[in-house]
Amino acid sequence: MKQRYSGLCIFLLSFFYIAYSPQAFSQGKVVVAAQNASPQEKKSAQFICDGNNDQEEIMQAMKSGKVVELSSGDFYCLETIIGQNNILQGKGKQKTKIHFTNVEQGVVLGGKRSLMSLGKIKLSKGGKTINSSKNLAQWINPGDRVLITSSDDYNGLRSYYKKGESVIISSVSGNSCTIKGGLKDDYNKKVSLTYYELADHVGIQNLSVEMKNGSVCLYIKNATNAFYKNVALKDVTEKAKQGFRISHVYGFTYENLEAEGILQGHEKKLPHGYGFYISGAENGEISNCHGKNNKHSFEISGYGASPVTRNIIVKNCSSTNDWKAGFSTHGAASGIQWLNCTVKNGNGGFLLRSDHNQIINPVIDLRPDAFNAAFFFGEYTQQGGVWDKFDGIGGNNLQIKNAQVNCNNSPTPYFTFRDPIRHFHLEGGEFKGSPVSILTTEGNICHDFLIKNVTFHANRMRTLFNIYPGDGDDVVQLTFENVTICGAGKDIQLVNTENDIELDVKNINMDCKQ
Repeated sequence: MKQRYSGLCIFLLSFFYIAYSPQAFSQGKVVVAAQNASPQEKKSAQFICDGNNDQEEIMQAMKSGKVVELSSGDFYCLETIIGQNNILQGKGKQKTKIHFTNVEQGVVLGGKRSLMSLGKIKLSKGGKTINSSKNLAQWINPGDRVLITSSDDYNGLRSYYKKGESVIISSVSGNSCTIKGGLKDDYNKKVSLTYYELADHVGIQNLSVEMKNGSVCLYIKNATNAFYKNVALKDVTEKAKQGFRISHVYGFTYENLEAEGILQGHEKKLPHGYGFYISGAENGEISNCHGKNNKHSFEISGYGASPVTRNIIVKNCSSTNDWKAGFSTHGAASGIQWLNCTVKNGNGGFLLRSDHNQIINPVIDLRPDAFNAAFFFGEYTQQGGVWDKFDGIGGNNLQIKNAQVNCNNSPTPYFTFRDPIRHFHLEGGEFKGSPVSILTTEGNICHDFLIKNVTFHANRMRTLFNIYPGDGDDVVQLTFENVTICGAGKDIQLVNTENDIELDVKNINMDCKQ
């Protein structure tokens, strides 16, 4: 093992505490100097790197102290940096840089988890008691956070999006326990409990990362109060699948981040790359984060035996030149707020398959050859099913306010729905640049669709609203209130549908010119 220290005394003390003392782990700061750090920084460091396999010194520092601070300069790593309950920080985005080459995962921080079957039981929404075939008292204690999951599909047709939520244990006695509050969902098939050794207050901040030929750049898992702050990340080979990832995290912050070139598989024209990837997390905020040249800069979902991602705020964030939509969710997510988010030169704006989305003040500017709508909900056609099947709930309890959209004459509608519309309120904003239609839906159901105080530019459109509920429902419910439609021809059709329609019109201005 290669190690170099700044002085004999530090070496002896470090060796003694690391090797022999159970109290060796310090809550203080341990400093690691780069091979090209200044002489003053090297003098004050506990570990000094030589520019080759620098992950070794960094991980030794992580075993010594909670906070590991990297000096200014460059750190070259050929294996994963693995920590646990640590904070890894540098001297700033422009001063500290970690280079990863041919590493599957760059940095991995966090605790541990174990999955336990609860036997042939069923749990009901609102319930507070869990009776199991296992002796729960051997594994969990009052005050613990645990995860309840099952093999029940959360929604849609994809079997890997499962039900899941975390709960806090109130009491435990033998095979039974009680939880605080009540369950958010029903759990019927193969119910399981995940118990944790959670890391707390872990994160990465104040540095930059360059990735070459890797898959997951930065990863925090099994933690509470996790964070990424002030980090610039770029994959120069465009082969990574995930940039900033979290999973099984309860309470988190993404702040002032950059993710670029997360485009695994782009050479085959079918990339899978997510700059900011939240997969199974609860209660978080993403602010002032910016993605560039990714598939989706922002991706929020749950996956497998993980919590459904809930209660997330995304604000003041942007994507630029993304291969598909800048902002995306999959089915196992709910309750996402998108505030002041911007898409620049995008191939799509929002691609959402989860429910209870609130999108406030979005700005979307599509490239002229974009092939995704500014707002796209669902993925019906990927399943090859019949009209009574769909793959998401993006049209459920959806609110969009004060959108500013320019499709720049790309051949896409402003809105495409392949999920049912159930309670969609569109209020305020201006939409221009689509030559196709305002909205096209193939999502089986269209209930409680309100459009209020909105201006649409409709030059070259033949039909404004194409609504094809198919076999799902015979009635379309659509309300217009103070809607302005500019550039529409005299003979243009307002709504094209073969179904009965309940149309409530409270002032439509069709005389506006472009």
